[in-house]
Amino acid sequence: GNNGITKLGDGNAVKLTDASVTFNYIPNARFRVGLFKTPGSEEGLMAIHVFNYVNFTNIANQQLLERFLAEDGSRGGTDKDVTNAPLAAIGAFRDIGIQVFDTFKKGDWEHSYAAMIGNGNGIDWSDNDSNKDYYLYWASELVFGGKKARRQGWKMFAWYNGGKRTLDYAFGTAEKQEFDRNRWGFGTTYLKGKWRGAAEFTWADGMIFNGSDGGVVAGSLNNTGTARASLNMLPDDKADGWYVDVGYKVIPQLELDLRYDILHRGTNTSIGQRDFETWTVGAQWFFNKKARLIANYEFRKAEAPGLPSAATPNQILNEMDDRFSVQILAIF
Repeated sequence: GNNGITKLGDGNAVKLTDASVTFNYIPNARFRVGLFKTPGSEEGLMAIHVFNYVNFTNIANQQLLERFLAEDGSRGGTDKDVTNAPLAAIGAFRDIGIQVFDTFKKGDWEHSYAAMIGNGNGIDWSDNDSNKDYYLYWASELVFGGKKARRQGWKMFAWYNGGKRTLDYAFGTAEKQEFDRNRWGFGTTYLKGKWRGAAEFTWADGMIFNGSDGGVVAGSLNNTGTARASLNMLPDDKADGWYVDVGYKVIPQLELDLRYDILHRGTNTSIGQRDFETWTVGAQWFFNKKARLIANYEFRKAEAPGLPSAATPNQILNEMDDRFSVQILAIF
């Protein structure tokens, strides 16, 4: 394929995304070892065949789907190293490590926990430094009925992910430096009959992905050929975001969806903050249990709230277009 997993890093057309073994020998503690999805955000944990939209929210796309960079983007000049291209595939909500987890039932309620230690290097089989990532997760769900991925119920959950990242060049200095990367959040989901809904709040502290210079393709030269655009990271900054999502099945084959999400990025300073706001209107047509068509229209808005409307960042952000997406998903 040609996507964030296969295109970034070494660019292999085929990548292994899941390879794990689960051991069920200890009561109340199952152990999973290998490469698998990390316990965390609901967007990341959802299987693709039940994900209700084509694209992720802004907070998930920019701050949870990790890009592994060697620098923060502060290096100047025209050398190709300035591009700061990703070193490996996008994180894909996965890591290599060991996890202990289980589920407990009490009446109509089901409680789940998970704790994990991982490399903190996504789906890459190598470990890029000696630091480890730590993951915690808890969920409690009032089960209404059904089974498997579309089981009906009301769930509340909370999660945490913490670790460190190493940069070779940061704040204009060419030396290895370590920075904290912490993510956490909480939310709820609901599915009963024709209605479903979800909401989640997420915070990010450290290693804030900050797009590219001027919003152009990283590696591009400016008009005078005196500077090259790079991908950028804010090692010591913060971000936060949330979304609310609702869906209604008009008939068994047709579901209508509406989602609002917002991301506040680089919130440590007013002049560095960027806000991304999106309304997504969607429809899903279910051909059968394993095939469906998804159509989304996204009304997108972005701004630098701490800068005048005539400032260059706001002029660039004002040019961001809406987005229309269509996807046919078939499981076989």
